Amino acid sequence: MSKARFTRISGWALILGAAALLLATAAATSVSPASSQYDARYRPTDPFFQTMQMILFPIAVVLVTVGIAGLYVRFSVESGKVGRLGLILGVLGGIATFAAMFGLFITIDNGDPLWMVMMFAIAVMFGGLVLFGVDTLRRRVLPRGNYLPVLAGIGFPAIVVTSLVYEATTGRGLEMSDILTIAIFLVTAIGLLALGQILRGEGAEQPLPA
Repeated sequence: MSKARFTRISGWALILGAAALLLATAAATSVSPASSQYDARYRPTDPFFQTMQMILFPIAVVLVTVGIAGLYVRFSVESGKVGRLGLILGVLGGIATFAAMFGLFITIDNGDPLWMVMMFAIAVMFGGLVLFGVDTLRRRVLPRGNYLPVLAGIGFPAIVVTSLVYEATTGRGLEMSDILTIAIFLVTAIGLLALGQILRGEGAEQPLPA
């Protein structure tokens, strides 16, 4: 496979990953807060939306991870050490996130330590994008929109860090409004979509290293 072809494929992966992320977010915010079907807040649509988010979130993670790998293949030469490290962390974080999601799917336990592993892995995945973004802002690595990796990556680490600090100081879990959640995911998706568009148009016909 040529470098250009993989770059284009990874661009589409980012675009589709952003779409899957938005759909998964819409599904997640459509689930009622009911703890069981006997709860008065329960909605008949809850099982459908729960199933949708369980399918779409892992798909989004896989697609975005492929997209981050494409960013590494295309821009690692022009990037500095911080940028390359960020993209490597992004890929590793994506793999770890999917593994944790798979484990949670098997156990179906909200109290499972894998939840913490997944949250940390997501923070690493998107935090890696932020590191790459800091490097692109300094070096002007991208042909346009050098702020996009920061835009796409900052939301998830901010949520995780804020949640951990809030829980450590108050002893309670952080509850975010649906509007704020959708806004953060929307900004993330816009950044991923724009990066995907850049990747689609990038890359010369060069063979990938063996």
